[in-house]
Amino acid sequence: MKLFAPAPFEVLLGRALPELSPQEVTERCRLAFSLAMESYGRPLVKMPAEPSPFPHTRTVIAFLVAELTAPSHHASDTGTA
Repeated sequence: MKLFAPAPFEVLLGRALPELSPQEVTERCRLAFSLAMESYGRPLVKMPAEPSPFPHTRTVIAFLVAELTAPSHHASDTGTA
């Protein structure tokens, strides 16, 4: 059972930014979802470290929008990091 399906979000992003390739739309949605889960997800088991507070919602929204709408750099991407 899937709890999350990225397809609707990929369609929205692809329509909003038609200059992005389908691969880049998928990558951006995956990265945005990963960031949201990392920021707001909490493990079920208590960790020995103090839990950090959640980031401000407006900060996360602004960051995700900037991440999703940034100019494409795939044309110059060589695939090496």
